Amino acid sequence: MGTLGVVGSLYDKRYGWPELRTNLSDAFEGDFTGLATSVDFYTGREANGTYKDNSNDAIAAVNCLDRADRASAEQTIELARMWKVNAPNFGEYLAWSNVGCSFWKTPATGVAKTISAPGTPTILVVGTVNDPATPYEWSIALAKQLSSGVLLTLDGDGHTAYFQGSACIDEVVDNFYLTGNAEDGIICTDGP
Repeated sequence: MGTLGVVGSLYDKRYGWPELRTNLSDAFEGDFTGLATSVDFYTGREANGTYKDNSNDAIAAVNCLDRADRASAEQTIELARMWKVNAPNFGEYLAWSNVGCSFWKTPATGVAKTISAPGTPTILVVGTVNDPATPYEWSIALAKQLSSGVLLTLDGDGHTAYFQGSACIDEVVDNFYLTGNAEDGIICTDGP
């Protein structure tokens, strides 16, 4: 659960990261209360043990239905070993987080395909170079496959970019919302 306490905090640079620093510092001193609270917040668990909603169950269902490449338990053991080499802190966790799909009774319905969205107006794709949750390479690939996709890049940290401290990102996105226009290939940094 400690890993989940870390993972949940990585989504929110502004509040989650400072809280994570405190929670990890406390955990190294033997106090895991902060990490446990972070897990509860991330999973929507209330103080009385109930859950606010079923969003974690829903995302599990969506992911399992999308994944035709469900790994068996034996394959997951091998994936965990391999992923740990490339991602020592989270590789095993990520491999094992998919094992529920191995036992999902409903067959996968998702089929990977390229979506180009021909005839649509400009689609702005915003990617962050050091996103702890969504690889920047995915943003590049999405913008390229969309027939009218343009890529706006934050050369910085965080899971999202808009309203996260980059005046450049905010200006480009605001302009896009107001006009529907965006230039491809703009690179912004954190700060004003």
